[in-house]
Amino acid sequence: GGAAFDNLLSATAIEANASGVYIGANANVPSILERKSFVVSSVSETAQTAYGFFIASGATAPSINNSGSITAQLFGEIGNATAIVDNSNTLASITNSGTLIAQITQTDSDPNDSIPPPAITGTATAIDVSASSINVTLNQNATSPFTDDDAVDNDAAIVPAVTIIGDIRFGSGNDIFNLNAGTATGALSFGAGTDAFNIAGGAVYTGRLSDSDGQLTVNVGTGTANLTGGAANITSANFGSGAVVT
Repeated sequence: GGAAFDNLLSATAIEANASGVYIGANANVPSILERKSFVVSSVSETAQTAYGFFIASGATAPSINNSGSITAQLFGEIGNATAIVDNSNTLASITNSGTLIAQITQTDSDPNDSIPPPAITGTATAIDVSASSINVTLNQNATSPFTDDDAVDNDAAIVPAVTIIGDIRFGSGNDIFNLNAGTATGALSFGAGTDAFNIAGGAVYTGRLSDSDGQLTVNVGTGTANLTGGAANITSANFGSGAVVT
């Protein structure tokens, strides 16, 4: 059982929070599959948030698998955009082989007055499981090719890019991020717990890496880690012959 999303979906709110899928208290959704395009937008000059998937306290939703495209976007400056948030402490497995984006776009009420819009102060978060104390595993994998009898991937031109854009926030469990393909761009924050960040398959991470308790192991096999600052607080790091770290 679970929920599968196989059509184009969109939700928009004006001067209010926007939620694409809200999983409330007492709901039990064993698996969530996103296989098409899902866009959630909030247009607001106040502190509102665009949520893609919101899992509330008291819900049960242990797994999300995205092979399509999930976008949470705020048009404004002081609000937030969050593609996946879990407040239930049950989301243990997140798999992405598609596109997962959280973004904030400045708006200008009068583009002709030569006055720039205010600076962005909100946050764009792709995955927020910071309230979790369970162990959470995030896997980003290559897209599985679809071939028929001619051995040609007929979906290659329409398959979304394998990427995460936006911050990733883990909680206090023993969390793992396996970046096996594509790119991930944004701040990556590990909480307490014995955590691991693994890069392989030529994948590329760009952003600010941090860990709250210094129990983080980083393994870069064949891939790239472009660290843009911060106190990484790494316990140990292992680099293969195909590793690039900047």
